Amino acid sequence: MDPFEIRRAAPSDVPAIRACAAAAYAKWVAVLGYEPYPVVMDYAAAVHEHDVWVVPFDGGVIGVLVLIDEPPKLLLDNVAVDPAHRGRGLGNLLLDRALALAAQGGYRALRL
Repeated sequence: MDPFEIRRAAPSDVPAIRACAAAAYAKWVAVLGYEPYPVVMDYAAAVHEHDVWVVPFDGGVIGVLVLIDEPPKLLLDNVAVDPAHRGRGLGNLLLDRALALAAQGGYRALRL
């Protein structure tokens, strides 16, 4: 696995987050006949209101994690990995972050 960093998203990341989510869910558009929620969600609001993490790479974003505080649970609202970078451990990196944050925050559960 490549050594990737994960960091909290900034408002300037929103276009790259949208691009990553669109790429990650592109195959489902044909299956569902519409763009699923993770593609069309308001990422600007999510970055402002929730706990959003990104895996930056080469000026873009190749992984996204959106967590929402819903005590006593932490909601894992979205995890997306750019398909061009699948198989490199990014999903595990993002899920590990979610689990660590849930434990640190004293949540009783991580909800999907």
